[in-house]
Amino acid sequence: MPNALHNVATDVQNNGNVQVLEEELQKQMPRRRLRYAPLNYELLVWVCFGTFTLLAVVDRFVWNVWPRQMYTIGTGSAGSDFTDGLKPGPWAVKFYDAVARISGRYSIVALNLLLFTMMKTSMNFVAESWIARHVVDFTDSVEGNRRLHKWNGIAIAVWTLLHVWSILFPCIVHGWNAEVILGSFEWILSERGPKGFKDINNETKTMGLQGDDVFRIVEMTILLAILLPLSVRWLHTRWHLGIHLHNIINVLYFIDIVRRHTHPHSWILNTPFFVAWIVDSVIGSYWRRSKPLMHRQHLSEDYMLLFSDERKTLETVGPKYYLRLVRSSLLERAHVFTAFENRQGLNLCEGKPWTTCLLIRVYHSKRTPRLGRKDKVSHTQRVAEAADLQIYQWGPFLGSMSDRVKISLDGRRAVTLIAGGSAAGYLIDAIQLHTKYQPPYLTILYTCADAGLFEWVVRVFEELLEKDRHFNLNVSIALTGQHDDDRRLSALFEDKDRFIGRKVSQDSFSSQSDEPMKPTRISLNRGRFNFYKTIPDDNIVYFQGSGGLQTAVKKACKVRKCGFVAGPAYDQNPAKKKFFLKGLVMNCLRKEQDFV
Repeated sequence: MPNALHNVATDVQNNGNVQVLEEELQKQMPRRRLRYAPLNYELLVWVCFGTFTLLAVVDRFVWNVWPRQMYTIGTGSAGSDFTDGLKPGPWAVKFYDAVARISGRYSIVALNLLLFTMMKTSMNFVAESWIARHVVDFTDSVEGNRRLHKWNGIAIAVWTLLHVWSILFPCIVHGWNAEVILGSFEWILSERGPKGFKDINNETKTMGLQGDDVFRIVEMTILLAILLPLSVRWLHTRWHLGIHLHNIINVLYFIDIVRRHTHPHSWILNTPFFVAWIVDSVIGSYWRRSKPLMHRQHLSEDYMLLFSDERKTLETVGPKYYLRLVRSSLLERAHVFTAFENRQGLNLCEGKPWTTCLLIRVYHSKRTPRLGRKDKVSHTQRVAEAADLQIYQWGPFLGSMSDRVKISLDGRRAVTLIAGGSAAGYLIDAIQLHTKYQPPYLTILYTCADAGLFEWVVRVFEELLEKDRHFNLNVSIALTGQHDDDRRLSALFEDKDRFIGRKVSQDSFSSQSDEPMKPTRISLNRGRFNFYKTIPDDNIVYFQGSGGLQTAVKKACKVRKCGFVAGPAYDQNPAKKKFFLKGLVMNCLRKEQDFV
């Protein structure tokens, strides 16, 4: 019998606790480590997208196996593709022709990719299926889709603006004339040029535009150069409004692409993806939707807890849920929150049964502008103040870092988890899974500026660590900001360093590391972390919190030679980022201190 199991058996023989023996023997049983699936999702999508785009563009210049003149609509052909090289004329004319071909083919493939990354229901389903476990690694699919959407959104906007404006390049570069020649109406909602119409006339040095060309120049400039950047900004500052504007731009862009009789490839290739996105959204409105009995608990003026007893849970770190008050405006979208689950029978809900808890930051702000008469203030403030707490809930779903953290906890590399404010939930989930996977060493750093939240987090961490035997775990909790002297806070800080499990024999447990195991240590501190000192070297670091804190942690990870993975930042306020970075610089000047 291995030495660790022998010690366990001896302890049990002395104490007569058979249940402990069964639990410890199960922990010592060899099991297969958690592993990533062989194919990385984001890389796979980039490769497929790049391949299809390259083939589509090369086809337009070389093979043109699918010319527009194959199709007839209304009173004539869907168009006529020039196949004998580039159109004749000076270099600006050839540039216009090349841009039109490249951007046309690129926009078809890129629009489908953008629609694909918006199919969240399908993505959530596949991410929990056998495909994700054995074929394609979806652990970073949420952030991967965010990056795919961002960069292809920028690219399609640039290429489309070049597409509609490039017809004027010969006029700008070579001083050619531009002539607007109106045509006749054509299905679906397009304009057919008059007989003999040419877009390029080398004899008269004139570029011919139809009325629809002028309309598209104005339309796409407004949509992509003005409204699109505005919607992106609003997604960070006025999400309730920005998400609707962003989706409206998406729909209008699709309509503009498929309404023209000269775009038969878009009818055939883009329409199925658009319909699939609509169907995905409709199904997502009902899949895993419930209206559970929720118990609300206020920690302070700015933070609250929502408890519910769910039938379905996920064994992962920080699953996400979407919430929307029943009494909300029709245009109110569900808001996403990170949850933690009750895996160890924690009594946090005043004796009531619960499986899921959401730690929510309450934003005390007026809606500007309002979507309806029911949303005068922020959604979280209305949830905090609602007398009749009726909420629609969607979930659970995998969060952006859920399975990545879980797999890292079962790995051979030391792990550091960092969170700020309402992101404490994923730390609580990680501690609950810690005893099952036992990484070589786990460091947890948590910071907040709210005294009520701080007290609650300390209490939960201590209860978690007392309920099970943890080793090679170091927990540091920092309270920032100015706080009046409080008797409860003073009592907490009297014993700044707490050791959990001092009386437990370390020989009774095995570890994946060859290093001697250390009992759990909880440190309570006032002031900001000096991440250059508190983050251990060569760890894999996971972060969830505000944008400013994320920037500070990322800079420190680079110095400490750590891998860095961050979830979506819930606060991207530039002023707060500057404030955190200023504090980081102050910390750098005091290398001898862990906290300043």
